[in-house]
Amino acid sequence: MNSTKILCTLGPATDPPGTVAALARAGMNAARLNFSHGDAAAQKPRYDAVRAAERELGAPLAIMADLQGPKIRVGRFPQGPATLAAGAMVVLESGDGPCSADHLFVDYPELAASARAGADIFLADGLFHLTIQRVDGPRVHCRIERGGTISDHKGVNLPGVPLRLPSLTEKDLRDAIAAAQLGCDLIALSFVRSAGDIGRLRDHLHAHQFDLPIVAKLERPEALDQLEAIVMAADAVMVARGDLGVEVGVARVPILQKQILALARRLAKPSIVATQMLESMTAAPLPTRAEAADVANAILDGADAVMLSEETAAGRYPLETVRMMRAIADQAEPLVAPCAAGEGATGEPIAEAVADGVRTMAGALSPKAIVAYTESGFTARLLAKCRPAARILALSPNEAVRRRCSLYYGCDAAPTPPIAQTDEIFLAADRVLLARGLAAPGDCVLIVAGLPFSRRGATNLIHAHVVAAPGGA
Repeated sequence: MNSTKILCTLGPATDPPGTVAALARAGMNAARLNFSHGDAAAQKPRYDAVRAAERELGAPLAIMADLQGPKIRVGRFPQGPATLAAGAMVVLESGDGPCSADHLFVDYPELAASARAGADIFLADGLFHLTIQRVDGPRVHCRIERGGTISDHKGVNLPGVPLRLPSLTEKDLRDAIAAAQLGCDLIALSFVRSAGDIGRLRDHLHAHQFDLPIVAKLERPEALDQLEAIVMAADAVMVARGDLGVEVGVARVPILQKQILALARRLAKPSIVATQMLESMTAAPLPTRAEAADVANAILDGADAVMLSEETAAGRYPLETVRMMRAIADQAEPLVAPCAAGEGATGEPIAEAVADGVRTMAGALSPKAIVAYTESGFTARLLAKCRPAARILALSPNEAVRRRCSLYYGCDAAPTPPIAQTDEIFLAADRVLLARGLAAPGDCVLIVAGLPFSRRGATNLIHAHVVAAPGGA
């Protein structure tokens, strides 16, 4: 059973038939479709592969559509990847012309207006470092401080420069609806700057009769000034360390990661840590020791999920990478600290008290499992943030909710018909626990739910239950 959830980016490396199902068997719990690289039509075969794997395994798999956002990128290199040599000069210019080693075209019309002599420009998540020497009309002349081989569509960062771009682009608005129509389970919003960005995307989805959870990607310095408001407005958060590190400095990222994860856990919002987690496995069959420690520390910091990007989308060893991440998580999870009583800030005092009660009862009874009947997923999220030693089993009649549980720490999900009477919960819990081998007749489990059952988001019931034998009273 996977406690820490693994989110895999799909791409060319996962397109061969059977690969997505193999990733799921190896430990993938959710898939990311990157709308920076392909629209809904291009992503549909990958979406279909996830749903086929879900049917094959008989377990829910969430699909997250990741919107591009106002990401500035270089154009294409018609002659193939080019080498930017340290100490050489390169010109950056707005437009969509062909890129070369001495002239890069960038898809940001305000590039020259934003540029200032002496300022830094970073490419490809900071791999390349340029300093601006002068601005000559539309052309920005830069010296290459740190070079290397660059290829198509790499990202461009101008740290400290307020972007003259909307947080939600027209492409994002189109892609969000297309992803919802495709059937994706979550939408990730890139370069969030304020809680209002979350509200605008939610309003846009509602206007088209869609209600999908929104993942706030935290990668802009402006977001740090409104962090709590953003986390409260979002349904989940991602520590997107690539752009975040370039914008605020790599040295700040570890502490920011801890602060963001602690806040998300306090508010019972699922959290994802992303970027360069096992990057060396893009080309090598084993990670570095530092990468293994990074994954473990993200789990110990409180991440619900850890994400693989290029490692699975375009790497040589996607399956081995997932297996390695699962192995590292297995070693780290026994050391994950439970949430202390009274740490919640969800605005639901009764539900928080119930979670504290579950924590106390679990310490006294050592239940085999904690069963949550949930119509909205709130009860399962609340229990997941507590990090109990016992497995959480979310029973829900809602398929979308069961898939969302694929990103909740320590939580599995199973279908059940809508429940109207308390006794029905006990029967449903016994049936699933026995079928999955999570408990045996006579074992103690805790059952958590909300009364009345038809009311969403009300968690007010704890019951210590003894599992009955099949057909027993």
